[in-house]
Amino acid sequence: MWPAVTCIFLLLLVPVAAGAGETSGRMRLQMGHEYDTNAQRICTSALEGDTSPQPPPDGVTRLIFEGSLEYTARKHSLMLSFLGGVKLFSNQNNEDQMAVKLVGIYAFNYSGNWSLGARMTFRDTTLRYHDRDYTLLRPELFSQNRLMDWMILEAYAGVRYYNFKPDAYAIYSLKYTHYGPMGGLRLRMSSGQITSSIFYQLEARFVDDLWRDGSFNQNEEGEKRFDLRHTGGVRVRHPIRYWDRRKLILGMSYLVSVNDTNSFGSRALWHRLQLLISMQLPADITLHLMGTLQFTDYLDGLAGEGSLYEPDADENENSLVVRVSYPLWKGLSLVLHGAVYRNAFHSGNTDKIPFGRETIMLGLAYDYSF
Repeated sequence: MWPAVTCIFLLLLVPVAAGAGETSGRMRLQMGHEYDTNAQRICTSALEGDTSPQPPPDGVTRLIFEGSLEYTARKHSLMLSFLGGVKLFSNQNNEDQMAVKLVGIYAFNYSGNWSLGARMTFRDTTLRYHDRDYTLLRPELFSQNRLMDWMILEAYAGVRYYNFKPDAYAIYSLKYTHYGPMGGLRLRMSSGQITSSIFYQLEARFVDDLWRDGSFNQNEEGEKRFDLRHTGGVRVRHPIRYWDRRKLILGMSYLVSVNDTNSFGSRALWHRLQLLISMQLPADITLHLMGTLQFTDYLDGLAGEGSLYEPDADENENSLVVRVSYPLWKGLSLVLHGAVYRNAFHSGNTDKIPFGRETIMLGLAYDYSF
């Protein structure tokens, strides 16, 4: 985490040196208790007469802290955001988890139509038993150009380093740690209240190690694994005033990702669709609904890695999330959060074992803005 923090503070020095500016921010603290029907994230067999152990349920204490800070001075702007959380299980202690996401963005606004900046993302998850945790570091440079009043084009390039911690503990037969350059284009558009974006990203992944169980070869020449990940998609957001001053926000995103690799059995195509509805109800109640569907195809006709496990996606390939918030007093609110998770809706691997998990949480949240 220290490299990420150091870079963020270095970025802080640039706008501060430029003179006094304006500062704004917000923070959110949430704590609650959750019931998890599959605390160990065990895949369940659909075979008749199967006697394997059923997924154990458990109670979970959740603590979440979220905050952001924005600073602007003349032609300089800086944004920092932090999201951190802790999960403590009542019985399944191996699943105890701490997660952190830190994002820093600095931009030099040369004119009203052009800006240049740097952006860095740091993510880290640590479990008591290291079977899914990882560290992700992604520094990049970007340039934004306003092509029209309603259209902005962004070009970016950087490096992505992904350290999958179980690689050091020999839990998986395949190593997932990789690194490599990445870059892409993003086009942002706005028309009235509707905002949308289209993007394409290309990423190279160099994997240091080979298969260790001998089940598959990397290729005929025995070269180390090398992947090219193509990702593109579209996002749309439309706020609507539907009753008095209450708002309804509709959101949609569609992503397609292709993994091209020299490792036979690891070429894959993902389609991911996400729909979002957020609305204000009477008595200041807010309701959020988010659904995600994922479709997976194996382009070699064989799932060499079983299910092409994506560690930073966890099990959230298919999900339905419902969140209700009710204000109590001066930034304090009551939160009810429920979710249903399943693995990929479709894949080319007919032997894929189904996964299911449901959670429901009741808690308190406190919001403060300045």
